[in-house]
Amino acid sequence: MSIKGMTDRGMEFPQIGVIRKGAPKGEHAPGKDLNYFRVVFDEMEGMAQADFVAQYTGQPTEIQILLPFDDIERCWDAFVEAYTAGGLIYRGDGNRVLFWIDPETGEIKVKDGEPITSCIGADGLAGHYISQNGARQKIQAKAIGRLRVIVPSLKRLAYLLVVTSSKWDVMHISDQLAALKHVNGGRLAGIPMVLRRRPKQVSIPLKGKRARVTKWLLSIEAEPAWVAAQIEAMHRAALPEGAEILQLPAGQIIDISAAANGNDNGNGEASNPEGAAWSDETFDENIGESKAPASEEVPEPTSLGGVPPTAIDDTQAEPGPLPRTAKPNQKTATVSNDVGPKWDAFCNEFVGLYPHYAAQDGKKPNKFHIGALAVKLGVGTVTAANLPALMGQMHKYAKENHPK
Repeated sequence: MSIKGMTDRGMEFPQIGVIRKGAPKGEHAPGKDLNYFRVVFDEMEGMAQADFVAQYTGQPTEIQILLPFDDIERCWDAFVEAYTAGGLIYRGDGNRVLFWIDPETGEIKVKDGEPITSCIGADGLAGHYISQNGARQKIQAKAIGRLRVIVPSLKRLAYLLVVTSSKWDVMHISDQLAALKHVNGGRLAGIPMVLRRRPKQVSIPLKGKRARVTKWLLSIEAEPAWVAAQIEAMHRAALPEGAEILQLPAGQIIDISAAANGNDNGNGEASNPEGAAWSDETFDENIGESKAPASEEVPEPTSLGGVPPTAIDDTQAEPGPLPRTAKPNQKTATVSNDVGPKWDAFCNEFVGLYPHYAAQDGKKPNKFHIGALAVKLGVGTVTAANLPALMGQMHKYAKENHPK
């Protein structure tokens, strides 16, 4: 059996403290906006507080966090609210009033959204109260946001409540969480994030006019290591079906721009993954205009991993122009999985015919360089459909421009 409204409220972890943006309130004034987080732990959480202080300074400007649920609404909520010393008197969701008490009479005007009443905006008038000197004072509503975060370094499935009364924070946090959930395929729980204070110029009413002031707002970003992995996953997902990324040897960096401009690595060779000498052919759109001198005839290959030798003969390799599938600024071609072995065999024999495309050892093929030639010829992804014509075009180009 269950009690409606008590046992059906869903999942929740215990709250062990609050993360605030401002200094403690004064007697008759709100606390000053800070440029760091003020973290206040519950009275019984002395050990958690000690662990937190050991990890962060007493005035942290960023905190590593994660969210425990995929549903944004379970981690983050925001309402238009107003308070008196006695507590909450007004709450709305931007469209309608959810709860409203007349602070002067104590009368409940709206409860659980009934009767239906239009919500006032942030900074709207929620009521009046009588001050100690007998004056009737306005009660302004504000946008209040609450974010429930887990701090991994505490090793607790318990959350700290981040509280903000800035409408700018409410908008930014809502947008940032939605974006993170989108790029992660609808999942939010467990993403390693960093909660930061960031200075931003905002416009506020001041003495009857609008003025721009600096406010230290909230910002949420995913941690760099997670972002790097996510970008790699997005890159792979964006490839054509069946294509694979040509991997470079670990620990080597290619300076394409340096190679294109004739810069070298100190040994008289342009910087590239396997030490091959680069020329501007890789970046020249005017294919076939090289003035390299002709040389002796190059022997035809005997086999290409199951591809007939005639497939790279330039007399049979031009059934028509190759469809241009290379993307702007693409550096080297990707290879469809179904032609991987044939492409490997072609590269091995190609470098035997044209050492210009060899790796630093002078024997192995520099596949990045060979793939760059494919891109130069207009092919972004090597497939079974374009492989025979591409091999012939590459053979023709290399024979004209880089004879053995």
